[in-house]
Amino acid sequence: MRGLAASLCLIGQSVAAESCLTLGSTGLTLPISEAHEVVEQGKGVVIFFEPEGRSPRMIVIQRAEGVEPIGGVVLSNGMMLDYETRTEGAVGSGGAVAGLVGILSGTSAFGVTCTMQAEVPDAEWCLPVLGALRPAADGCGGEEG
Repeated sequence: MRGLAASLCLIGQSVAAESCLTLGSTGLTLPISEAHEVVEQGKGVVIFFEPEGRSPRMIVIQRAEGVEPIGGVVLSNGMMLDYETRTEGAVGSGGAVAGLVGILSGTSAFGVTCTMQAEVPDAEWCLPVLGALRPAADGCGGEEG
């Protein structure tokens, strides 16, 4: 196995509008509608949203082996997310940091961590992004092609 780096397109590069990322060995794709940077990390990937912005956001997705989902919310893609949120810090340079940590399950289970720093951060900002994930076998965003 050549590893995730060999199978993940656009690692370490910014991704322009109307692209689709295949998230390597995760078996997932993510339609991209804004500038992103994707970096390999362990058994998964880190996706940076607005990496050049003052308050970047990021999502870490990693395979979660031997994890059994225990419930949660059903996302728009039919996957289940069991999660908790936390906000730390105070108003100041860049603001507080909000995080969401959970287990995303569908045909496989994934550990998910989302973070955002802002004056008024929203720990659940990544729910629509996680709901846009699709199995790679379905193509980009579930569309043919």
